[in-house]
Amino acid sequence: MTPLLKEPRREEIKDYNGGERRFVYSHAFACDSCGLFTVVAWRGSEYHTEPEYFNNPEWYPQPVSRQDFPDVPENIARAASEAHACLSIGADRAACALARAVVEATAKDKKITVPSLYAKIDALHDGHFISEYLRDAAHQIRLFGNDVAHGDFADPVQRPEAELVVELMGEVLNGVYQSPAKVERLRAAREKPEAAAEG
Repeated sequence: MTPLLKEPRREEIKDYNGGERRFVYSHAFACDSCGLFTVVAWRGSEYHTEPEYFNNPEWYPQPVSRQDFPDVPENIARAASEAHACLSIGADRAACALARAVVEATAKDKKITVPSLYAKIDALHDGHFISEYLRDAAHQIRLFGNDVAHGDFADPVQRPEAELVVELMGEVLNGVYQSPAKVERLRAAREKPEAAAEG
């Protein structure tokens, strides 16, 4: 990283009640590989001006992390990957809402047309697309996503809960799409030599 400023920019935090003077520092850099700009910000006292002295420096733009779902229908896979992207930048409510939408889209993809998501999840289980454990997981995703979708923001979504919601979304997709696809690939690999021998 190449610094673009001679020294970090410093702004005092207004109305700080802890007794010590506190500041927000920021510094701009250019990436040595791609040449694009990035900014780091951190908080501290006037006596230390380097980000390594402080916990949790914040880099902008924030790195975005996605996950691939190669055996999932493209429209559902894109939404699931976007849920991971939301989670990676701290958009926890958005991640939960997307995870809920992914579960509903999965049911629709399996031609389940009952009205409510509650009934759709049960129908996924009754149709042997998901196990009892994954049915319960899908219902938990539904409940967390409902709070966001219906504007119930009184209780914030905690980070560990959002991470679990997105993780369980992945397990639902694994149960419905990815594990069956892996089994089919293994079956095809095992049967291919037999078919060649018979020919």
